[in-house]
Amino acid sequence: MQKYFISLVQVLFFASISFGQNSQSIISTFVNRGNIFIKLSNNSVKQITFSNSDLNPFLLKKRNEIVFTRKTYCDVDNPEAIKIMTVNLSSLLEKTLVSKKPEQDGSYFTTCLMTVTNPTLSLDEKYLYFITEAYTTSGGLVKVNLETGKWISLFDADFFELIKQGQYSSLLLVGKSEIKDKGRDIYYYLMNEKNQKLKEFETKQNYQQFKKSIGMN
Repeated sequence: MQKYFISLVQVLFFASISFGQNSQSIISTFVNRGNIFIKLSNNSVKQITFSNSDLNPFLLKKRNEIVFTRKTYCDVDNPEAIKIMTVNLSSLLEKTLVSKKPEQDGSYFTTCLMTVTNPTLSLDEKYLYFITEAYTTSGGLVKVNLETGKWISLFDADFFELIKQGQYSSLLLVGKSEIKDKGRDIYYYLMNEKNQKLKEFETKQNYQQFKKSIGMN
């Protein structure tokens, strides 16, 4: 069993972190040399993880936690894989949400989680979206429940962006590898989670123009 050694001073400090009126609020999270840190409103910086292998921290304000990815060993054939984890800011204890895919993919032919591309927190902070290996010719868009770790496969996709404001809030801008008149290429859509194409963009330039028109970079 993995053991965690935390000094009494660290425990007392982190036990005091909350989002109430009389506490230091967290301004940002960042990664340095594979470890996650937080910056507080008094400009102090505190280290949260100590594995030298962590990336992609997202602050879950409602739960006083951070969700992140960690490079990890999976098996002999896939010694460098990824798992999705949370760390509690009061106790510093960690929890693994996802260490493997629910089924073997068509790219690496393994249940090990090999890639987590563009991890994105849902607007309600309940899910983490990302692209991972899924099919022979394309990746798959997935969301993971941050409470239960439940893996929900949405549809094939090579990249995506979550729209976070305005009339299209919670919808997805998606690039899919498909065969059409131009042969196999990346085609661009506005979609919902039910794999419904709500708007199609003829070119990448059209897609970028739409993003600009709704205030996305």
